[in-house]
Amino acid sequence: GTMDYYNVQVDDHLFNLYQDSYTTRFGFYRNVEVSEGEELLKGDFIQLDPDGKHLDKGISVVDTKFLISTIKDEEIKKKFIGIKIGEVIVFDPKAAFPNATDLKAMLKIEKGKESTIENDFEFTVKEILLWTKSEVNQELFDKMYGKDVVNSEEEFKAKITEEISFHLEEDGYFKFKADIKEKLMSDINFEVDNDLLKRWLLESEKIKLEKEKIEEDFPHFEKDLKWQIIKDRIIEKNELKVSEEEVIDSIKESLMMQYRQYGLTNIPEDALDKYSREFYENKEERHKFSEKILEDKVYFYLKNNVNLNFVEITHGSFEELFKVH
Repeated sequence: GTMDYYNVQVDDHLFNLYQDSYTTRFGFYRNVEVSEGEELLKGDFIQLDPDGKHLDKGISVVDTKFLISTIKDEEIKKKFIGIKIGEVIVFDPKAAFPNATDLKAMLKIEKGKESTIENDFEFTVKEILLWTKSEVNQELFDKMYGKDVVNSEEEFKAKITEEISFHLEEDGYFKFKADIKEKLMSDINFEVDNDLLKRWLLESEKIKLEKEKIEEDFPHFEKDLKWQIIKDRIIEKNELKVSEEEVIDSIKESLMMQYRQYGLTNIPEDALDKYSREFYENKEERHKFSEKILEDKVYFYLKNNVNLNFVEITHGSFEELFKVH
């Protein structure tokens, strides 16, 4: 039989989403006359006494800023909508910003110098700034891709379309993997010896499970084992292997992604090699990565050896396919 393999097409909706996310990310603050609720306000705080007069030796801060949208108290938030530059708003910052750390930062209170934040404060509005999407122009292209890499709107469109296509290709492959796995699981009939599997699970060193838990999760274990057996057959029959180098590269890739999430992008190559090698020496890690690579090879083998029926599909219709499951 044949398997459908979806080639997801880039549509205008998706293109606009991507373009919007870039023009927003590379946007800028511009001054506006009146606040509507999304703005960043810049101004000065002065602490008041219980009678509403300036508090002697109270907290006073020049040029601090906050986003109206971060005010937690709805009544206070309303006070900041429709205001102009020069207006003075009296409110309780503790009620507006319950997070003590954020509040101290905003009122520029140094660590160790714990002033008492109490009573109302007055805030004088000096600037009202609205985050504005960047124009689609050369400045944006240079910010995104480096100077003179992209030189026209056509090239920019092509670049974004290519990027989206790459993600959609991954989505199509992901769907194929889920479908072929499901198909093989239902087409290949062999009974898993349930008692044996349960005994194996109970005795298994890795899975310290209670008996009830095994009963409850049993269908899941049974599926896993069945898939493992199918994979092993494909691996054996086609002599699929994983080299030490492939495992270390895969570990390295995974470490680099983790570092990137923490904003660490320039880890020296020799340090990476050293960490990857240490991971590789750990038997469990090595096994985990090997299994993952083998599974990838199984899917890659299936993709190249199954009769595929390539289906062009819009992104919207493709999303619908997932909702059915």
